[in-house]
Amino acid sequence: MLLLTDDAGEGQRLQRALGAAQACEVVALDDALKHKPEHSAIACLASFDPETTEQLREALSHHRTDPRIPVLFLMRDSSLYASTQAEALGATALLPSDASDDQIIAAARRMAEVVVDPAPQTARTESVLEADVAEIGAALVELMQAAKENRQIPLGLLDQGAERLVTSMRRTGIRQWLDFVRRHDDLTYQHCLLVAGLVAGFASRLGIAPGSQKMLAQAALVHDIGKASIPRHILHKTGLLSADEMALIRRHPADGHALLTGQRGIDARVLAVVRHHHEYLDGSGYPDRLRASQIPDFVRLVTVCDIYAALVERRTYKPPIAPAQAQAMLVAMGGKLDQGLVAAFGRLVAEM
Repeated sequence: MLLLTDDAGEGQRLQRALGAAQACEVVALDDALKHKPEHSAIACLASFDPETTEQLREALSHHRTDPRIPVLFLMRDSSLYASTQAEALGATALLPSDASDDQIIAAARRMAEVVVDPAPQTARTESVLEADVAEIGAALVELMQAAKENRQIPLGLLDQGAERLVTSMRRTGIRQWLDFVRRHDDLTYQHCLLVAGLVAGFASRLGIAPGSQKMLAQAALVHDIGKASIPRHILHKTGLLSADEMALIRRHPADGHALLTGQRGIDARVLAVVRHHHEYLDGSGYPDRLRASQIPDFVRLVTVCDIYAALVERRTYKPPIAPAQAQAMLVAMGGKLDQGLVAAFGRLVAEM
């Protein structure tokens, strides 16, 4: 592994942690172009001022000779701006620079695994992904069935499904997940699985803390749980919905929230996603017509992924929209969505 840094002292500290997982060479950013591009993984520790960002771009262009080479950014700044800059430079994973040694070692080991098995669509990857989708899909079926019967959802199953989802994203990536899930026969579950994969993968790329990644995965799996009691012929209707049918569909966020609110042990952030994933920043969404600062960042993230999934998924009455076109439609929604998140999501779409 190569560690590029603008701080030799801090670089030596991180080298010790990274070196516990694989051999690590520290190179000053100023000297990066003098070294041969011969490493199978890259870590970066630097600030994002204009001059340093340009140095990073040149160094990565020189050393990342294969786009499959993983790049870990160790972030001094946890802001959305810093995450966006790292994404633009090709980050495949983000961690705080003050992360524990165990977290850094785990990240380095995951990077080593990517290099050991670089082909994204080997038979082994397909088999593992099939098992992941089968387990998470089965959990989703049980969660929806519990909601349909108006009984408490099995929280252990939700927790296991979210954990398996986060692990699967780390192992296979979003593109493979989307390709595989699109083969799912049931369109209701296909949508939830697409949204869940997009949310988990996007959260990981933004460097969101592991605990919050898992929370977002849980929220994505149950974000449409209020649809459990809506007749399938309405959910999959090919023509225009009647006024009554539309009103029923638009009730699902509030219905899902009401169902889960009465159950102990569900994260309040999950409840917020279930109720507010159809809210827009300009106040035109539903059910509560929230505006701007009233909508938390994690809800905004799920909303972006939810809309994108609806555009690219297979439907009986329409072909899927191409990724680039779907991303353009998110951009065209302007002030309804968090365009900072949309831009960061667009860099992810470009890799799909």
